[in-house]
Amino acid sequence: MSAIRIGAKATAIAVLAVSMLGSTAYAAPQAAAATTKSWACSSPSWETFNTSYSNGLRSTKVYFNNHCSHQVKYHVRILNTKDQVTRISPCVTAYPNTKSYHTFSKGLIDDVVAVVKGC
Repeated sequence: MSAIRIGAKATAIAVLAVSMLGSTAYAAPQAAAATTKSWACSSPSWETFNTSYSNGLRSTKVYFNNHCSHQVKYHVRILNTKDQVTRISPCVTAYPNTKSYHTFSKGLIDDVVAVVKGC
């Protein structure tokens, strides 16, 4: 009788081990933390112009939220990580009290390194 119990336990352990081999779990990749930057508005002075972005593979979307009562112009600096050369994007205008994004094209070895107010 005890031989049957030991055999049943061994079978149960073997079945459990085989089922675990077939269902390998992989952790999902973590999203990169967004880089944020804010500036005070000139009018009203208590409001801000906010930006955030995360580098993509071939492009980067820079999200903005303009709480100012005036338009704000900005550009981004894009670093070529191989040659260590920085280029500046064309100027973008964010109109008063708007929330949107602008997509900047870049190469595979480029990274957006800064959002800069003014042009």
